[in-house]
Amino acid sequence: MEDVNRPEIKDRSDVVVKVEQASICGTDLHPYHGKMPLEKGRILGHEFIGTVAEAGPDVRNVKTGDRVLVASSIADGICSYCKRGEFSLCDATYPYSEDPDRMTMFFGSSGQAGGVDGGQAEYVRVPFADVGCVRIPDGVTNEQAIAITDVFPTAYYGLDMAGLKGGETVAIFGLGPVGQMGVLSAKLMGAKEIIAIDKVPARLNMASWQGASTIDFSKHDPVDAIRSVTGGQGVDVALEAVGFEASCGTGYKAPLLKKMKGECPEQTLDWLMASTRKGGRISAVGLFASQPVNRVMFGEAFKKNLSIFTGSCPHMKYIPRLLELVRSGQADPAFVITHRASLDRAPEMYKIFSDKADGCVKVMLACA
Repeated sequence: MEDVNRPEIKDRSDVVVKVEQASICGTDLHPYHGKMPLEKGRILGHEFIGTVAEAGPDVRNVKTGDRVLVASSIADGICSYCKRGEFSLCDATYPYSEDPDRMTMFFGSSGQAGGVDGGQAEYVRVPFADVGCVRIPDGVTNEQAIAITDVFPTAYYGLDMAGLKGGETVAIFGLGPVGQMGVLSAKLMGAKEIIAIDKVPARLNMASWQGASTIDFSKHDPVDAIRSVTGGQGVDVALEAVGFEASCGTGYKAPLLKKMKGECPEQTLDWLMASTRKGGRISAVGLFASQPVNRVMFGEAFKKNLSIFTGSCPHMKYIPRLLELVRSGQADPAFVITHRASLDRAPEMYKIFSDKADGCVKVMLACA
C-alpha cells in the first residue's frame, strides 16, 4: 500500500471517481503471481463503484455526485466495433499498443492492455465516462452493483455467446466468482440441469447452495461423472471459468497430465471437449491472453462437431440488462462476496484469496 497523488482529468471525456468499494478478481491474481507483469507503480483493480467527484466538460451521462458502477473494460462507444456492441474490441484502445490485435483495455492493467490505473484506491480516473460509468439505481446495493462491473456480465456473456436458450444441460468448470455467476446465469437462462466442477469445498458448497449438482475433480473424474448423469452423451453447453493458471488434477484420457504438477490449462479445455455431447457448445471466458496452451485434444472437438466460443466480455452490452434483473429482484449476485475488509488490509486479503483460505470466494474492499 502506498500514498499516491490523486488522479486528474486528462481528457474532456474523463471523470474522477471517489471509490467506495472495490473487489479483488481472479484476473488480479495473474500479476500477483507474476504471470502478467505490471509496470512499477501501477494500481490494481478493475471492479469498483463509487461517486463521481469530478467530470470533464464533455461528459453528459453522469455528473458530480452520481453513484456509479464502472465497467471493467474501457471503450469509446463510437468506433465500428462499439457500434456493433463489441465493446471489448474497441478501436480506441489501439493507440495504447503497437499490436492492433491485442486484448481489450481494462483498469489496473499493464501497458499491453492499456496501462490504465485501477480502482483499488481512494480515487480513480475513468476514461470515456459516458460509456463506462453507469448510475446505480435506488434499491441496488454496493455489493450487488460491484458484481455487475465484471464477474456477472462475464459469466452471462459466456453462456449467451454459446447460445444457451433454456432447457439445456450445462457444465460450469471452475467455481470462483465467475463460475458462481455462471451457475446464476444458467439458472436465469432456464438451464434444465447445471453441473458445477471444482475441488475447493467452499466453492462447491456455494454452487450446491445455488442448486447445482457438484463434482469434486480431486475425487472423481469429471468427464466420467458428467457422462454418467447425462446418459453417456455429455452436456449441451460447457463453460470454462478458470483460465491459464488452472491447476492439474486427474486427467481424462491423458496419462501425461496425470503426471504433471502445477499449471495445465489444457486439462480444463480437454475436460470441456470430452464432457460435451456431439454437436454441443463450449465457451471459454477464463483469461488466457497470449499464454500458450499445449496438447489440447482438438481432434475431440473436430470429430464431435463442437462449436467453440471465447473472448473477453463486452461488459457494456450486458450491464444494463443485468442491472435491471437485479433492480427488479430477479437476481441477487451479492452472495458471491464472502470477505470484507478495509483497503489497507488489501495485501492480507490478496493472500487469503490467492490461497483460497478461510472459505474465500470473493473479497470486497472498503476504499472510502
